Amino acid sequence: MAARHLKCLFVSPVVPYPPDSGGRIRTFRLLCELQDKAEVHLRAVCESPQARAGLANLEPHCASVRGFERGALDAWTRLTRPKRERWCHSPALSRALREELASERYDVVHVDEMFQARALPGEIEAPLVVHHHKLDCEFQQLVPIAPGMAGAFDLFKLRRLEAWSARRTKFHVLTSDGDAARLASRHPGLVTAVVESGFDPTYFQPPVAARASDELLFLGSLDYAPNIDGLHWFVREVLPAIAARFASVRLRVVGRAPVPEVVSLAGPRVSIVGGVDDVRPELERASVLVVPLRIGGGTRVKIVEAMGCETPIVSTTIGAEGLAFRDPEHLGLADRAQAFAARVCEILDDPLAAGLQAQRGRQLALERYTWSDLAGKLLAAWQRAIQG
Repeated sequence: MAARHLKCLFVSPVVPYPPDSGGRIRTFRLLCELQDKAEVHLRAVCESPQARAGLANLEPHCASVRGFERGALDAWTRLTRPKRERWCHSPALSRALREELASERYDVVHVDEMFQARALPGEIEAPLVVHHHKLDCEFQQLVPIAPGMAGAFDLFKLRRLEAWSARRTKFHVLTSDGDAARLASRHPGLVTAVVESGFDPTYFQPPVAARASDELLFLGSLDYAPNIDGLHWFVREVLPAIAARFASVRLRVVGRAPVPEVVSLAGPRVSIVGGVDDVRPELERASVLVVPLRIGGGTRVKIVEAMGCETPIVSTTIGAEGLAFRDPEHLGLADRAQAFAARVCEILDDPLAAGLQAQRGRQLALERYTWSDLAGKLLAAWQRAIQG
């Protein structure tokens, strides 16, 4: 008789479909890879009618899928909970979880962001695992949700939520060793596991045609503050130095929901493409993927996917934080504008050497960052929680 699959109640603050941002890509791909390894029951907050429509695309990968609308906030909830937690507040989800956990047996409960931890009833029999796509307290220090006292008060509430989640359960999953160490240093006694972001090696493959000449690519959600900041820095301070060496250089900016601050960067050297259905053609034709992030946080999916396509990469240290790719073996790293421009120019000067560098990057990605292997690491974290 085949062994019974582990049964997991998986609670998400969003519907992870379509996979058009780093967090959604990460959750969707992990769910896809877990479908043959565990019995996963997805419960998600539907932030829009389009999100509810996306539930049907998750049904083939989960044992069951249910979506719940966001709900009205009472005065006490508005006052005491941070903005992100208020955004995914769903009384309907809380009621359903209370009823389900009273009548159904689960081996483990996975909360896909700490913002959903308080949606659970106070006492549950199954062990709880909290997944952090990023350390939100650090992120909000760098990118306040509001200026002045309002932002400081929201950060205070966010820190209280993190401390509460650390008291509620000792089992936490993070995306990098650095994040795991920082969280554990604040809350001694936690049991942390690291599950990095990955790629599908059958989907992201090296190109069959030659790459374009002098074409740079920026890839990422274009309503995300760290991407906006990094893109502005690159266009204003780095791109002119590259153009002084390579007169034909162009930058393509690809990603969902470009905000006005991004659209304003369009010009003779900068094309704002916006969202695309498939990023592979962009990765396959680019001379260099630039990752000029100066603010930490996030899943770093785009770097691993680019490695899958053997796309040469230049990144800031923060942009590649938590991944095992090394400079100069697999990619170029630089944090100052002049040095960043110089690393890009090295690749444009010698595309053959850059191609060999990217090949080594793909090989490392195959060894460490396939979604199948990373789903196994998440499953191991769940099993560790079950064992106590």
